[in-house]
Amino acid sequence: MSNLSTLADEIGRIDAMKAALEEKLAALKAEFKAAGVEKVEGEMFVITQSTAIRQTLDTNSVKADMGQKWFDDHSKLAEVTTVRVKAKAPININI
Repeated sequence: MSNLSTLADEIGRIDAMKAALEEKLAALKAEFKAAGVEKVEGEMFVITQSTAIRQTLDTNSVKADMGQKWFDDHSKLAEVTTVRVKAKAPININI
């Protein structure tokens, strides 16, 4: 695919499909959670849910307590490249 405008449209089309699928998946997962069961077996898949506690670092508190320089000295840096996709006109993706 050498035409960059075609590439942009293909990325946008796939991104829109992904967003629609993620929305549908989130709704289905919410329905499963609301059912209040830990496990459901279908013909092809087994779905389970569990609850855990996630511990995260409050970076604002660390900066306030230790100072910005300490925070910077003890942070790992990583280069991140972001590709953003924005539709030029409304699109309809049926899933």
